[in-house]
Amino acid sequence: MGYISKELLMTLDFDDFTPGKIIEQLKFLPIVFDFLKSKELQMGKVRPLVTYMIGVTIWAFREKGEPKRDLPEDFFYTLWERFATQRHRAKLLGGTVQHMEPELWSLFLKTIQGESIRDRNLLAEEIGVGALVFAVVLIGILYIFSDNQGLSELNEFIGNTK
Repeated sequence: MGYISKELLMTLDFDDFTPGKIIEQLKFLPIVFDFLKSKELQMGKVRPLVTYMIGVTIWAFREKGEPKRDLPEDFFYTLWERFATQRHRAKLLGGTVQHMEPELWSLFLKTIQGESIRDRNLLAEEIGVGALVFAVVLIGILYIFSDNQGLSELNEFIGNTK
């Protein structure tokens, strides 16, 4: 499935995706920036990597099309509460993200794996929180950019995890 293709991601020059460009992407969706700030301490040392990958994700979706709808103000926090407290639900979220956006999820996992090899002091908890933050934000971005079929699939998933 997936809205974002491997080919699109390959057009991005990751070395040229500077902090300024990441900020530019986050400014496009300030609600994402606010959510990231609220989870900053919990993410610990993986925070910059998660922020980077969310910037890449916003960039990719903007390259593919225009937003179709606004995100409800409490969207991220509601999903966070639903998934952060119950491990089985968090696994459902990861599986859904993998199904809906396999290329972005794969890139995220490869990036986090590379960082954990480079920095062996990353805590498993930080990686887990970072992955959950990324998944929650990706679901929100899917909500904003999805066509009606994608939105229907998201609503079905969200409804099945209550």
